[in-house]
Parts: sequence; C-alpha cells; structure tokens
Amino acid sequence: MDDIKPTDARSIEITKAENREVSGKAFTEYIIDIVDNDGKEYTIARRFSEFYSLYQLMKHNFQIKYEFPPKRLNKLNRDLVAMRQKSLQEFIKFLIVHPSPPVRKSYDLSRFLDQNNPVFSNKLIIKKLF
Repeated sequence: MDDIKPTDARSIEITKAENREVSGKAFTEYIIDIVDNDGKEYTIARRFSEFYSLYQLMKHNFQIKYEFPPKRLNKLNRDLVAMRQKSLQEFIKFLIVHPSPPVRKSYDLSRFLDQNNPVFSNKLIIKKLF
C-alpha cells in the first residue's frame, strides 16, 4: 500500500475549498496538497465531516485540546467556508507537529492523509466510543 505516515509529511496545505453536490446533497470538499520527505506530491479531498471524525478520534484516543470549528447551518456560505478552511489547516498542522509522537504517528491520522483512502469515515467507530 502506497500510503504516507504523518511524520513523513514535509508540507500539508489546504489549497482550496470546492462546493459539490451529490444526489441532491450539497457539501464542501477541502483540497489538501501533501509533499512527503522524498518530494512525492499528491492531493486528497476531505469533507468537514471527515475532519470532524478525525478530531473526535484524536480527542478520545489522545485527549488532545483543540478548539475545533463548530458545525453550522448555511455551511456553503463563502465566509464560513473560508474560516473553516483556515481552521482546518491549523488543525492538521497542530496534529503533524504535535509534541507527542503517538499523536503525530497515529493510525487515524495516517488513514486520514492516505491517498488510497478516498473516504475517511469513522461513523461506526464514533458510535462505539460515545
């Protein structure tokens, strides 16, 4: 499997946010460009709900303290999307430079950043945790 470990990431940047609609359901995808230490570049797309799943797992497994952006109505509002993009960028950077190696090297963060994992969904795991 050609996946990347978070500590191998030299650069992670949310470069844009794109509004999408699938089966009549509108959402925003955040486009994340990643460069690993070998200079390999790739791009993944994640929804806010996927970031939120990662946050819930990291909070539960590692008791991280982070002020995650709230869920809101009118989620396609341009200002809200821009604010979320900035906050989600800060969240990812917080995780990959976290002083605790278990956080930086966590399985869940690796899965979230894996280009071979098109959807990061932990609904079943989250239900078991709470």
